[in-house]
Amino acid sequence: MKKILLFILILPLFRISCADEIDGGYPQKVYFPKEGGAKSYTGEVGIAWFDIGDYNGSSGGKEQDDGSKVAAYGWLTVILDGRTTLHFIAEPNTTGKRRRQSMTMNRGAPVYMKIEIIQD
Repeated sequence: MKKILLFILILPLFRISCADEIDGGYPQKVYFPKEGGAKSYTGEVGIAWFDIGDYNGSSGGKEQDDGSKVAAYGWLTVILDGRTTLHFIAEPNTTGKRRRQSMTMNRGAPVYMKIEIIQD
């Protein structure tokens, strides 16, 4: 009986930590050449929150005075225009190495979306 009770108590915690990942009409990966550049994508679902960062847990993002949302970290800037259009801007890559960043977007718990950004 104690095992069943423990299972019932732990089950909601497991569900909270296992949010549902969807693509929402956005690409799963965005590629840039070493010269950098800009790309825009419009998805099917609205975005309430997003952030970009490296794979070490560092990130950056903020809301602008005009209500648009901008996240900039290292060589990449992402702008959310309205609720569904994302503008990606990559600086030229002078490192000689491929680089990556990850973007996480949320349209309201427990649904989130991820995009990997790769530059040669």
